[in-house]
Amino acid sequence: MASEIPNTTQESSLQSLWKIMESPESSPNATETKKSSFFDSFYASSVETSQKINWIIKNRGGLAFLTGLVMVPSQFLGPNAEKSSEIVEQAKSFNRLENFSISVDSGTSLSGVIYYPGNWTTTDKTRCILYHNPNGITVSGYFEEGPISWAPADIANLEKCPIILYDYRGTGLSSNNTSSSFSSFRPTYETIVVDGEVALKYALKSFNFVKVIGSSLGGGVATVSLERHLTKKPGDSLFVSLVNHDSFSTTPKVISPNFPFIDKIGWVFGGLLDAQTSMQKLIQKNISITILCHKNDPVIPQGARMAEYVETLPKGQNIEVIYSSYYGHANLSKDMIDKLKKA
Repeated sequence: MASEIPNTTQESSLQSLWKIMESPESSPNATETKKSSFFDSFYASSVETSQKINWIIKNRGGLAFLTGLVMVPSQFLGPNAEKSSEIVEQAKSFNRLENFSISVDSGTSLSGVIYYPGNWTTTDKTRCILYHNPNGITVSGYFEEGPISWAPADIANLEKCPIILYDYRGTGLSSNNTSSSFSSFRPTYETIVVDGEVALKYALKSFNFVKVIGSSLGGGVATVSLERHLTKKPGDSLFVSLVNHDSFSTTPKVISPNFPFIDKIGWVFGGLLDAQTSMQKLIQKNISITILCHKNDPVIPQGARMAEYVETLPKGQNIEVIYSSYYGHANLSKDMIDKLKKA
């Protein structure tokens, strides 16, 4: 009589159970113990199988990681965690920066910094900016020349409050590989939204009010992650606002705005980030929303821009669209800044 129940397949487990039940040498207690062991093993095997199936569906059998290479090129274009940390540490000579790290799941975590403007005390928790990165840059890129730069610098000058900057898992400060430009963690359209939710929870826990801003890909992440969070915690709608900057309605439309089934194809390949549906829900939740859009944008084509989609919706008092006539993408042009100052 076998003393242990193999759990490699359901068939072998059932055969072993049959032997236990039929064996004249088995005492009632021994039989009950082995029956319990079998069912525990069978349950564990079922859970493992279910998790594998869920992984295959969610990641489209691995295709989502391939589309992630296109969606999040900062995973191989940007510096790894070690180099990123070195740049950030050097930048502390020019900026007041506070490092943070947030556990996500399965041993992964988000890392980033809080930038404090010169006249802000770290004990002041009244408000902050949560900034979601474009797809080709990581946090260290804002500090390569020392002082904060790019869009976060303009945002800091406008808002004059702390800015939470973080890197998506598998990129920059949040990458796990210090010897290669490729990280062991592969971002997908789903993981970057989860990252956005985690960062938002951290911001809301640390500050009383959070203005959520995202540029380009970050605009999609900001919109979808905020809507997901408020669906779970609607009461937080009183403590947030949204700025969607030079972003898209859906990711597949960036590739082909006019192809009728492009979103469905994007879903099949694990590359659909549907920001337009989330935007519509946020408008209905009466969240204060600002849409920033360069009319002459070389990256997001006409037919794929969030501003265009919002213009098709019923106008509400909670939403404002600001256009720039300048050539640009994911930056704040002078006319955008002037209009934001007046808003």
